[in-house]
Amino acid sequence: METRKNKNRRTKRGVYLLHFSKPVHRACHYLGFSSDVWHRISEHREGHTRSPLVRAALERGAYLIVARIWKVQTNQEGRRLERMLKERKRIKCFCPSCTPQPKANPVFRKTEPSGTTYRKR
Repeated sequence: METRKNKNRRTKRGVYLLHFSKPVHRACHYLGFSSDVWHRISEHREGHTRSPLVRAALERGAYLIVARIWKVQTNQEGRRLERMLKERKRIKCFCPSCTPQPKANPVFRKTEPSGTTYRKR
């Protein structure tokens, strides 16, 4: 029986983004949909996958890191979101490991119409 803490952790339906610790054929990510996300991710990690990309990553000794999960209400919504994200081609921008994080106190630079630059404090 699952405890309440584990039950809240488990996301049933969702689109998930896996990050590979080692690139495979220039690919560092895998995007998928499942009606039971955590079960599907465990299947990927055990090597029970139809995806040639994930299989190649495991054969090369790469770790599969869960980078992001988008929760969805229905399977249809999940498939639609997965297709939309895959069509964008630049899935790297959704990965927190690959996208540089903004600094806490960035220095903004603005350019005056005359061409002089000043710092915002």
